[in-house]
Parts: sequence; structure tokens; C-alpha cells
Amino acid sequence: QDAKDNIISAFMQVVSQGILVNSPMRGVCFELIDAKFHADTVHRRPNSVVPAAMKAMRGAFLMADPILVEPMYQIDICGAPGSLNAVYSILGRRSGIVVD
Repeated sequence: QDAKDNIISAFMQVVSQGILVNSPMRGVCFELIDAKFHADTVHRRPNSVVPAAMKAMRGAFLMADPILVEPMYQIDICGAPGSLNAVYSILGRRSGIVVD
């Protein structure tokens, strides 16, 4: 049970810190196929297991050829007709597009 708790702790740290851009990760799953732990309890403590599990998860994630996905938002903007040029200008600076 201690090993399981340590691996869960490592997972929580990895997804909260992120790997590619140091921001939290969502929708990530790691499948642990096999694990062998040292017979001596000194080597099964959190300060040994957690960093090793985190390193393994980071390596597995990077080996999977991860990609970054740019967030997209759809918004409705209401304003005075005179502010239309300002809206287009701001959207253009933010890679926004206008869909009628």
C-alpha cells in the first residue's frame, strides 16, 4: 500500500507541475505494467520511490511524442458600432478571427 501511495503522489506532482511548459496537465494516464521494489524498507521510502516514479513518468510522457494544443474560445462581443475597429484590432493581435 505504501508503494501505491508513493506512486500516486508522484503522479499528482507530475501532472500538477507539467512537463512541457510547467503548467498543469489534464487527461493524462500512465499505465504501470510492472514494478519491482527493493526488499530493504530503507529503499522503499517516499524520498526514494517518488523521485524515481516521477522520472519514469516524465520519460514515458516525452517518449510518447506529446504535442501542445492551443486553446480556442468562442465568444460573442456586443458593443457600440464605433468600437468595431478596436475589436478587430485586438482580435488581430491575439490571433483571433471573426465569424459572422
